[in-house]
Amino acid sequence: MKKYSRIQVKTIIIFLLMTLIVSALIGTVIYQIIYKNAIKSSEKQLLRCSKYSSEMLKAETLQGWIDNGADEKYSDIREFLEDIKECFDLSDLFIYKLNYDADGKLLNDVVFLFDILPDPDYREKPMMLGERTKQVEEFEVVKEVAESKEPRVTDDLEGDVSERTLFAFDPILDKDGNVFAVVCLSRSVQLTRKEALAEILKIAVIYVVVMTAFVVFFMSYMHRGIIKPVKLLSNRMNHFVSDFNEQSYIPVTEITTGDEIEQMSDAYNKMSESIITYTNDLKEATAEQERLKADFAVAESVRSATSAEISYPAFPERNDFDLCASLGNTVSKSCSFCNYILSDEDHLYIVIGESVGNTLPAMLMSMLASNSIRCLAKMGYYPYQIAAETNDQLCSFERSDNNLNVSVLIVQIDLKTGVLRYVNAGMPPMLIKRPGEAFEPEELAIQFNLGEMPGVTFDQKQLTLQQGSGIILTSYGVCDMKNSDGERFTTERVEKEINDIAASKYYLNELIDEFDQRLNTFRGDCDIERDTTVVGFRYFG
Repeated sequence: MKKYSRIQVKTIIIFLLMTLIVSALIGTVIYQIIYKNAIKSSEKQLLRCSKYSSEMLKAETLQGWIDNGADEKYSDIREFLEDIKECFDLSDLFIYKLNYDADGKLLNDVVFLFDILPDPDYREKPMMLGERTKQVEEFEVVKEVAESKEPRVTDDLEGDVSERTLFAFDPILDKDGNVFAVVCLSRSVQLTRKEALAEILKIAVIYVVVMTAFVVFFMSYMHRGIIKPVKLLSNRMNHFVSDFNEQSYIPVTEITTGDEIEQMSDAYNKMSESIITYTNDLKEATAEQERLKADFAVAESVRSATSAEISYPAFPERNDFDLCASLGNTVSKSCSFCNYILSDEDHLYIVIGESVGNTLPAMLMSMLASNSIRCLAKMGYYPYQIAAETNDQLCSFERSDNNLNVSVLIVQIDLKTGVLRYVNAGMPPMLIKRPGEAFEPEELAIQFNLGEMPGVTFDQKQLTLQQGSGIILTSYGVCDMKNSDGERFTTERVEKEINDIAASKYYLNELIDEFDQRLNTFRGDCDIERDTTVVGFRYFG
């Protein structure tokens, strides 16, 4: 027996991967925002510190210290500046007097007044009161401050990014309004980075708590609303198929989700009860006519359980597409099905299919294929995934007739972008109409029917619908229909008739109705050998 992976495991892995990717992207964006804000906050803080320090000092007092040496007030101010440096985690805080030559040109030769360092060993020899530097690394910035008489913030971009340093400069003016000295503060960007990391750590803790609660809620909902009901329905169906008798049938009454899954369970109950009724009728029937009547009743039940309700418009609340279907020519004993499913607001699935023959196993295969496709489509699988999963499921059942299989055409349409993806596994070619052009058949590649061989990979094709594009899907009952002369309708005639009708009738329901009438005219009084299914779709964008 083939082993299948669990939907729950796949769902958890996909959800966790998406959560990790989204979390990493959100974390990166938030960190960049917090880091930039922290840099701006540090710049403003440095400007306030430099401004406050410059306002404490007067040019006359500074000149007095240079001429007469340090006094008690010098020590008090130095102590206060050290407190500022420590309080705001400054790397350096120093003040120096500017020197000009005889022509009034600023020299790169300053006199230090204060040089407050992080620790005594930070430099080999800290500058002392009255010492001349002969050179200042930040001279160009100091020169700009002296010329503009405005404070300035800049950073050192040399070396490793982690060693960047922010500098703030503020001028001290004399009584004539000239720049006498400059206050310079510096702060390591690494400290700002740490502050940003601490802030984002707080946000990360809150995010983890919220995401954990969301994951628990999401997985609980998935388990109760989808995984558990689907698993229950699958087990009941497998049990009924593998050990078919009236006593082994257990109706599914536990599923009360109120959506397509509950609809599938109701369809299974209806199908199972119809099959049991059919089996009992066969046991009691003594004539071929009675057996045929029972076949017809069961086939009609299978059709109603596996096919969507044919109504127009199919989705009256939608104005971005038009969908019309017809099962006008049916014999009520061919195991065909037709479905259209909205997996969400933006994705529509259209499915037509049929199994070979009118026997009970063929009816059962048709039902299993239709239910599997509907379930996988509702979960958003691509057509090639739906075909592969359904094929493996049908191949897992033991059956004496290896020719028992299902032909199917699965179409997925992205209603937002117009992207159409489809897999044709044994059905007639789909007709495709582009704006301003006639309907043309798809390039049909030979593929396996569902249930022929396990592990088959199905070829998925893709095209993009534009506004006004349309498609027509038909079953083999259309192209194989015969008239009284034994002539077949053929796929070529399907294309010709559709284009002829489309030239005079725009609305999709009128096109399908006219095509049904032409089929009846061609058939005449001949019996219908196979069901005909015709589905039309037009994309408005």
